Amino acid sequence: MNKSVPLAFTECCPCPDHPKIQYASLSSGSPTRLAVYEGPCKSDSQILAAYPNAPVYIEGTGCSLAKNDAQLAWDWQGENCAGRGTVTYCTVFGLRLVPDLDADGGVGVGDLRLVRQMPPEIGWGVTPRKRCAVLLKNGTRLGGDFSVSIASCTNGAARLYSETNLVDAAAVSGGAPAAFANDGANRLYYLVAEPGVAGEIVASFAGSGGNAGCGCAARLKFTAVDLRVAGDGGPRDQQINFDDPDDTNVVFWVNNDYDVLHNRENEESYHEDDRSDCNNVPNCDDDVIGSVEYVYNRNYVVDFVETNYCYRDLEDFDRLHIRVPDVLTDMEGLTYEFKLFPSSPDGIPSINLFKAVQSDLFYINATNDYTAINQQMMESRLLTVGNAWTAVSGDDYVFLANNHFLYEGKTEGKGILKFRVRLDEIVLAEASTAVELRDASAFTDTYEIPHTPLTLATVTNEWDVAVGEYYPTHASVEVPWNSGTNVTLLVLGWNVDEAEKSAWRDTMFKRLFWQGYRGRVAAFHWPAQYGFSGILEAFFDGPHFDRSEHRAWLSASKAAVLLSELLAGWGKVTIVAHSQGNVVASEALNCISYTESQNTNRVTYIALQSAISAQYFDTAFQADSVTNQLDVFSLEIRLAKSLGDLWRLIMGATSPDIQGHFPNGLDIDPPYLHGIIPKFGRTVNFYNRMDYALNIWVANNATKPDDLVYDFTYDQSACGYYRQVDPDPVTRIDRAQIFPASDLRARWCVFAFIAYTRALAVGQLDMTDVFKENINLQGSVYGFDSSHYSHSFEFRSNIIDTCIIWENILKEIRK
Repeated sequence: MNKSVPLAFTECCPCPDHPKIQYASLSSGSPTRLAVYEGPCKSDSQILAAYPNAPVYIEGTGCSLAKNDAQLAWDWQGENCAGRGTVTYCTVFGLRLVPDLDADGGVGVGDLRLVRQMPPEIGWGVTPRKRCAVLLKNGTRLGGDFSVSIASCTNGAARLYSETNLVDAAAVSGGAPAAFANDGANRLYYLVAEPGVAGEIVASFAGSGGNAGCGCAARLKFTAVDLRVAGDGGPRDQQINFDDPDDTNVVFWVNNDYDVLHNRENEESYHEDDRSDCNNVPNCDDDVIGSVEYVYNRNYVVDFVETNYCYRDLEDFDRLHIRVPDVLTDMEGLTYEFKLFPSSPDGIPSINLFKAVQSDLFYINATNDYTAINQQMMESRLLTVGNAWTAVSGDDYVFLANNHFLYEGKTEGKGILKFRVRLDEIVLAEASTAVELRDASAFTDTYEIPHTPLTLATVTNEWDVAVGEYYPTHASVEVPWNSGTNVTLLVLGWNVDEAEKSAWRDTMFKRLFWQGYRGRVAAFHWPAQYGFSGILEAFFDGPHFDRSEHRAWLSASKAAVLLSELLAGWGKVTIVAHSQGNVVASEALNCISYTESQNTNRVTYIALQSAISAQYFDTAFQADSVTNQLDVFSLEIRLAKSLGDLWRLIMGATSPDIQGHFPNGLDIDPPYLHGIIPKFGRTVNFYNRMDYALNIWVANNATKPDDLVYDFTYDQSACGYYRQVDPDPVTRIDRAQIFPASDLRARWCVFAFIAYTRALAVGQLDMTDVFKENINLQGSVYGFDSSHYSHSFEFRSNIIDTCIIWENILKEIRK
């Protein structure tokens, strides 16, 4: 029914006595069942005449209620044939297989309209291993039996499930037919086929009883088009495998930071940083990889913008791979499009898609050949994928068998990323992967002592300064790659503002992540001072650093409590401390009991450019160590040492070597922090002899004791440490003696404001025999130098140039 078939007679009748047909007229014996057309198209007119050897076309217009109840009457005209005729008896059946061609999950009028547009190469394109709807439309009213089967493919490679039997045993498996009596109803089936399988669904009817001998069949060709989409999902093994279920479940972060290549004159060189004060446009809101360069004048106002790009932005891109089967790459006129379907109320995710010039992680790995990386930087955004179908323009990208993309998260949320291929309105193939996008901070834990700003105008009595209790500000989400037994705790130092603390925490997470670290990343934020700008301030506002150091010692007891909690809950804890953060970290380790860390493999201490005196750890680095090594250090350090000696000579200020000989400054007294060495499983010192900030640290120590500002001093005649009770520095009355041996608050004041170092900072020295491993950051391998920027190079610069240092940090974490 509803399908025309050719029919023709070439002789007037079966009798051999009659001549060939010259002309004949045709009339239908049952017009309610049949329509007759001159040609194969319904647009051709119905006819009353036929010619020799020319077929006519008949179409069923209504189902037969009995066998042979549709008739065609043929009449002949011509010599010796007048009045002669014959009858063709027909039975009209209605049996069709209509698939879900628009991939909306059901079968409707739209699918029926598209059936004739199915491409002959594949027929019905179905998504592998997904239930795909197909409707058996039954227009047969005769008594008999149906059977449905799958033909032309390996047994079991494709199955049909009945409408009421989606989970249990298949109604049809392989070529085994499922038979049932005709009840006049349509039937909905679901085809599930293995990737790459091609075959046919065959529906057959055979009449029974008085209808025996008549029957029909409908066939539907199908192909399970093996279209694949995958990323590096699950535990993040840095491989993308289309057959790995983990790689169809991707978790990543949104690229909402401000990675900008810029130059500030007081930082001596171009550098890359995550700061919003350059262009205030998040990286995900532009069409390029990396933001452009901003060049500042002396007032830090943008003079002009250059067109080169920032490599730092690359760490915020992940890979997406798509495989298209050959059967599609050989077809023309296809449309390739993406859509993200929200899967939770947390938000509607979206991504920006870029072409990848290579398939691997070349764009974040250290390399001497930047050719491919620079090519990647030149790629512009192909499209933004959100909650509407968006096609990739063929002018921008041509899909081949293997297709590699980079994407950046644009908005947070959880969803299903779908990729499909259409031929006009017919969906030939579809593939998907789950995507979860979050702010990078969601993958870290933060423990914070509330920030309480200190200024010289508002606080004049440092003795009374206190730090609060720490509390967790947020906890990271549980994902496969941070659910191990390791936790790495970041402790930052002086002159890092609140925004930088969060940015550098996220930077450490990202750079360890790309190195393959699989564990928890946390940060301990303590109320350090910031806003310090240059080396001259080391002399004119020396207490700026000292106030922060005072807070570092006070915060260490809070960090010790946190460290004990982490040791109780995790298999291994690594402390990564930068600059003055090493005061917090080392004293925290000094505070915890030996029993908490007696399994030495459970604690690793990594010191980055440590701003704490070396003599706290070992007497070998006290007394004359500065003088003995001056020839290998900068002019600034030699000048600072000389000015410090002159300062104390003029002021008559001095103090015992309480750092290297605690508590009395006597030779028999050990260094203050010597007892923490046995508590460490691994100790690693990353140092730079020419570190700019540690040069300032030496200059700052030259100004101690801080007698002029805070009235902390050491009285040689009385052999005691004192603080001025009266805040007026003129009157100098009512001194109070402080006792660092027994009073912790007194001890921290002495260390921060009175005791000056006889040694260089840990971050300037190779401290073999104290730290188990010492790594020199200066030189061509790591790229650190004497610039201001180098003191925090590992956090500020791009992931490619810092790859080797984070690779080595991870090696130490894993030992």
